[in-house]
Amino acid sequence: MTAGPFVLDYTWQAAPILLNHDRARDVLAEAGADVVVATSPVNVAYLSGYYCLAHWTILGTLAFAFHAPSAAGPVVVAPAMELDAWAEEPVPGGEILLYGKPSRTVGRVVGAPPEQLAGDDLFIHEHAFERESPANAIDALADALKARGYARATIALDETGITYAVRQAIADRLPEARLIDGAALLRRVRMVKTPVEVERLQGATRIAGRALRSAIDALVPGVTEREVWQRYNSAIAAEGALTTFTVVNFGRRTGHTHTIPSDYRLRTGDVVKFDVGCSFQMYQADIGRTRVIGDPTDEQAAVYHALLVGQQAAIGALRPGVRPSEVFATAVEAVRESGLPGYQRHHVGHGIGLDVYDMPVLQPAGSSSELGGGGLGDEPIEEGMVFCVETPYYALGTLGMIVEDTVAITATGARYLTDLPRTLI
Repeated sequence: MTAGPFVLDYTWQAAPILLNHDRARDVLAEAGADVVVATSPVNVAYLSGYYCLAHWTILGTLAFAFHAPSAAGPVVVAPAMELDAWAEEPVPGGEILLYGKPSRTVGRVVGAPPEQLAGDDLFIHEHAFERESPANAIDALADALKARGYARATIALDETGITYAVRQAIADRLPEARLIDGAALLRRVRMVKTPVEVERLQGATRIAGRALRSAIDALVPGVTEREVWQRYNSAIAAEGALTTFTVVNFGRRTGHTHTIPSDYRLRTGDVVKFDVGCSFQMYQADIGRTRVIGDPTDEQAAVYHALLVGQQAAIGALRPGVRPSEVFATAVEAVRESGLPGYQRHHVGHGIGLDVYDMPVLQPAGSSSELGGGGLGDEPIEEGMVFCVETPYYALGTLGMIVEDTVAITATGARYLTDLPRTLI
């Protein structure tokens, strides 16, 4: 970034490198792809480290990032209005190309002579005021790919962030290129996390854990689900994170899966089920815990014991080389042998990263998860993967329970990122 005459009045930092470069190189080579183009918000962020606000919040906004193993850094194509995030947190070795209306037409003016602008403002002035940009995102992407020698390349195009019509328009603008689906390739790359990703996942998990402790402190007879929900969300916001989901159920409502909070008032003897998360620095947390108000009944204690034994058996089985289906079978068998002989589950955990449901899923071989549309094979677990491991149980009309933790896979097994106790009371 061009240096201005003034010192910036905030702590400047570069965007993080999230991409697992070595894994991306191998996955693209195996698929015969020369370059991969990300289209969804999470995949654009993953390839580039760039956060495009409109892409995340306004449905239909187009932004792209593309990466080739031989390139020095990613290339981002974004709306002209979304340059500021790059100017404030530029991507090392990367380049941003704009499309759409320039700054002078959307209500922004230059408030000081260019020679007096600080570094970030000068960057915005040079790119958003002084340069002409293509009118639309498809032209900008096609022009950028052609200029870098990919007019006849095999391009892995992420289909998750675009419509079929957009894909066809890209194909029309690159008639000599070969387009292949890129979403599955990016899911495969993202399965194994870099140290930066693990650090962010741990940060998100610890924030969610502290917020959950705050919510648990509010569990007194008479409090409503909605009040506890608000307590959790307020604690998340106080940590500088974003709430992604907060499931808080009391009593028989714990037998439901994903619900909105109600005005049900907590009673002595009720089961309380938390399935909560948050997003911090774009990475996700997902934690499940169960409490009983007062002394648990024999049934409540027995059900939770079986679920905890199964979850701990799954975590104990996680290590490089083991297949997800083996972990699934270990967990389900342990729950059944520990007191719930009819226990059924479609999975006992999932990867986590920029998405709450990253791949792989801890499920039977040949399964295709409806959650995230995984459908990946039963390939061995690898060091660097991060999983949320869970054994939920829902008895409609009586109770539901969950215990869920996040763990990172090391060379020797699983390392907890969650730092909460797993007791029932």
